Amino acid sequence: MYNFMKFRKIFVFILFCFASTSALAQAYFESSKISPTLLEHPLDRNSAEYKREISYIIKLQKSAKKSEIEAATKEVKITPEMLIKNVYPQFSEKSFPLTFKLLERTMRTSFDVADDSKKYWKTKRPFLSDKRIKALVNISETPAYPSGHTTSSFVTAKILGLLIPQKAAQFDFYAEKIANHRVLVGMHFPHDLRGGRHLGFLIVGGLLQNKDFLNDFAAAKTELEKSGLIQANSLAETMLY
Repeated sequence: MYNFMKFRKIFVFILFCFASTSALAQAYFESSKISPTLLEHPLDRNSAEYKREISYIIKLQKSAKKSEIEAATKEVKITPEMLIKNVYPQFSEKSFPLTFKLLERTMRTSFDVADDSKKYWKTKRPFLSDKRIKALVNISETPAYPSGHTTSSFVTAKILGLLIPQKAAQFDFYAEKIANHRVLVGMHFPHDLRGGRHLGFLIVGGLLQNKDFLNDFAAAKTELEKSGLIQANSLAETMLY
């Protein structure tokens, strides 16, 4: 009986891993399409501005609210749902599969490009740079610059804003909130966020020139129109076509 239960657990684990791998969204373009050198250089560790950012994070953590840390903990693994469900709690992949496909591929593209930039710049995270700064969420020891959370949330918010223009400001607000939480918990410097936003602009520009993205965007827009969530001939259509 013990061996059977052990085998069953292993089998379920293998199925889970396989399902997770096969469900991985495909990026719209290769990360190499956007060079890390297009970003501003991260701050020099000996610069006055870098030291000011260290002091800012230390001060920020001293006044950190429990609710903000809890929110940041939930955001460690970022997903498109984090942005859209803050505005539309009833939104689900089952109801809007084409929209979710667009957002998942968009976020995958953002992750890949941000990861390449991180590997290029190889900067340390705040909690690894100064012992006075604490890691208030699960530790990530990958390079800091640019902020991947900022990049992916920024890009997702901009695409959602094009799809649902009347809610664009709200999507931007939640993207900024996710980004700022990463500073609070010691994972990023403020200049990492600036780099993430800059990279986000570049990614959005790349997406709007990508045929697969534009096709998926059109399909998502039609899906949203049929649901009554947006009107036909919206700002999204004006901006893209």
